[in-house]
Amino acid sequence: MKNNNQEWIEAISLTETGKNTLSLAREQAKNLGHQSVGTEHLLLALTMDPTILACKILQKASISHAQVLNKIETKALNITKNKQRKNLKSTPKLRKILGYSVSLARKDGFTLAGTEHLLAAILDTPDCFAYHVLLDLNIDFTRMKKQIKQMIQVGRLDSNKKATKNDKQNVSKTPLLDALGQDLTMLATYHELDPVFERDAEIEQITEVLCRKTKNNPLLLGEPGVGKTAVVEGLAQKMALGQVPLELMERRIVGLDIGNLVAGTRYRGDLEDRVQKLITECQLDKSVILFIDEIHTLVGAGGTNEGAVDVAGLLKPALARGTIQVIGATTLDEYQKYIEKDAALERRFSTVKVQEPSKEATVKILQGLRHGLEDHHRVQITDDVLTDAVEMSVRYVNKRFLPDKALDLVDEAAAITQVKQTTKQSEKLSQLWEQLNDLEVQHWQALMQSDLKKAIQLDQQREAVQKKVDRFYERYTTQQAKPVNSDAIRQVISKWTGIPLTKLRQADKQRLLHLEGKLQKRVIGQNKATQAVANVIRRAQAGLNDPTKPMGSFMFLGSTGIGKTELAKTLADEVFNNKDALIRIDMSEYQDKIDVSRLVGAAPGYVGYEEGGQLTEKVRQNPYSVVLFDEIEKANHDVFNLLLQVLDDGILTDSKGRKVDFRNTIIIMTSNVGATAIQKDKIVGFGKDQLSQTQIVQQKIKEALKDTFQPEFLNRIDEIITFQPLALDSIRKIVRLRLQDLQERLAKQNKRLEVTPAAVTYLAKNGYSIEYGARPIRRTIEQKIETPLSELLLADDNWHTVTVNFKQQKLNFVTQ
Repeated sequence: MKNNNQEWIEAISLTETGKNTLSLAREQAKNLGHQSVGTEHLLLALTMDPTILACKILQKASISHAQVLNKIETKALNITKNKQRKNLKSTPKLRKILGYSVSLARKDGFTLAGTEHLLAAILDTPDCFAYHVLLDLNIDFTRMKKQIKQMIQVGRLDSNKKATKNDKQNVSKTPLLDALGQDLTMLATYHELDPVFERDAEIEQITEVLCRKTKNNPLLLGEPGVGKTAVVEGLAQKMALGQVPLELMERRIVGLDIGNLVAGTRYRGDLEDRVQKLITECQLDKSVILFIDEIHTLVGAGGTNEGAVDVAGLLKPALARGTIQVIGATTLDEYQKYIEKDAALERRFSTVKVQEPSKEATVKILQGLRHGLEDHHRVQITDDVLTDAVEMSVRYVNKRFLPDKALDLVDEAAAITQVKQTTKQSEKLSQLWEQLNDLEVQHWQALMQSDLKKAIQLDQQREAVQKKVDRFYERYTTQQAKPVNSDAIRQVISKWTGIPLTKLRQADKQRLLHLEGKLQKRVIGQNKATQAVANVIRRAQAGLNDPTKPMGSFMFLGSTGIGKTELAKTLADEVFNNKDALIRIDMSEYQDKIDVSRLVGAAPGYVGYEEGGQLTEKVRQNPYSVVLFDEIEKANHDVFNLLLQVLDDGILTDSKGRKVDFRNTIIIMTSNVGATAIQKDKIVGFGKDQLSQTQIVQQKIKEALKDTFQPEFLNRIDEIITFQPLALDSIRKIVRLRLQDLQERLAKQNKRLEVTPAAVTYLAKNGYSIEYGARPIRRTIEQKIETPLSELLLADDNWHTVTVNFKQQKLNFVTQ
């Protein structure tokens, strides 16, 4: 087994001298106690071996190892020392230098970069540490670049020339693939991929497919963000560590960028020619396993008209012969839309489903990735914050999937915390740097004017400011990381969803303890109904209900206009903190048997198959919702068979075979059964005894209920709630609620509306009907109050308060 140093070095496309130099740079970083390998360590290594070309060029410029080391130690005072660290990662700037050096080498006709290319890359990167070290040493950048170019042209190169020109074994077999793709195994070898957690089963399944004799091309299917690419990266990491079967020990996974593949193919045949060359390279180099993310984009790519061969068609023969191996990844929808229809392509792959991880598994994934986030943002992230992030992302971010949405949530919350912490510090540092630059200029001017006394004073001032800068960096690198709290998570959720932060801050337990009080403020005259609903919801949130069933299932009974739908809307707002968390299904649209399939999606081959079900798709995208089946008695009997499955198991399977989870929903069914008999007998009225009236209504509704619904359906519902007829006092309260909306609109115009109790009673009696309940109240207020008010405003708005009273059997408007 190779040690970490060898693995890290061999991953780079360098000559042997280049690799030795990079290995030396790593050792220098470790000796200096630095936490990562940077460009300064590479420059230091380039000055240590007088036999390499880069060192000779630096020596000609009078740059010695001691000078570079002294500058690094002076400039790196702020870097935290860590002598114990063994596995050092390269900095982004060093990776940029390495990649750029390889590009320079290929531009000169070589496949491997030598030390001269490494030095040239440093000279072309002004924002790296090594560049500023050379700048402080007053080198002539133009002259040094010219020397490197001349040496390459006349052939005075180090061992790279022999390796690239004469030794055919070192010539890359896959130059096109190297240019278009990214070697994931190479990245894994020097620890540049994020670790992968909770995906061992999928990685093992891919490994088994790759080791098969036939159909050995895995195709990962899963929703966006569930970790399909992470699974492939996990396999690449196992390959880099040698933790795979012998058949895969010498293999490498290369990710193919479809954008790079298509880019620049302007003329007909360019893309096909490029793909054929790519296939040929993969056939010559048996170690390559292609990874194509979004593989469905290959279907139709390059085909200009019907019957033309697309990229997928070019891959089919090679896949059929088994001369190349491909790992694909796509979503289930795209698979069904593009690949499944092409039987010849589909049969070449073995599907591996990547399911969305559970909340518990997502927490473990975030715990594994926590250290990377903490190092990047310089914050602390506790387990409680990770748990809150998962819970809130599942509850409020509905159209994305775990673990992606939870990881994004934690990442942004950490960024918010870090920005708040460092903004003031950055302003102070900028002032110090500006002061230091001014002193540098003044010091240089004093030297030019031969004013040595002033130059010494300025130099002392400059050293004092430099010490402040160094102390600032030292404090910054050693200060205790600020913890990310749950409030930062809520802040991000509020930004993403638009839900007010104050609502998100309210504790769920405290809010639910007083749920019925909040419901009764908006649903008037139905205290028993709101109490029954609140009790069921509290049991569910306390974990006492059956966890395999929805949070609560209710049937609201009673005549129209007495608050059934209003209670459903209020529940969505109060329980889920979102007034839009209401999925309303009008069951009068599902009276025919053929309409029932629309709830779960049309069968394959029928119109609308690709759109998904009107019920299942909405719940799949909004799993925390109130599902309202309005006028359930009008639905076809087959609908009740679907609902039995939901009420029993909390799961419903759509037409595409996806299981939709209803366990976090509240199911509400409204019905007007018995209302016709009540209206016919004229039971409801203000003058009747309220208690006897309620008893008669309940008896009538129970009889109608038994005649309409099957017992096995009714027995699966948590609560069957009969809404009471509205008393006159309740109607008055509803009128006042509606008038309150009008008063708020008038207040924006600096006008005040007052309505006397007599006027409220008049509106209540005129706005209520036996047939429509309280629904006509809004129209009554529009006709009796808003219309006269609009005339007053247009005729003369020179008034502040208008009082509406009821005298002589009519409403009167008095302004003042």
